Amino acid sequence: MELLLVVLAAFGQRDWSAALAAGDYRGAWSEATALADPARRARAEAEIRYQAGDPAGALAAAEAGLAQSPGELELLFYAAGAALWLQEA
Repeated sequence: MELLLVVLAAFGQRDWSAALAAGDYRGAWSEATALADPARRARAEAEIRYQAGDPAGALAAAEAGLAQSPGELELLFYAAGAALWLQEA
């Protein structure tokens, strides 16, 4: 996996999801916040925060994205999952 990340980085194709898969939360966040599309950025931020153990942040990011793109099912997934997580806490 690390070799793949090195190769992708060398060709400038490393993205937030590859960094997140490698456990590089800081790198994933840096890549995600640079996304130009607000819906893609919100989805990335919601997933990163969710995997990092921040359900309140994941919910906020997902809600912000859903306000702009209500049809994004992945944002709905993270919003619902984070809301359930917070309810259990």
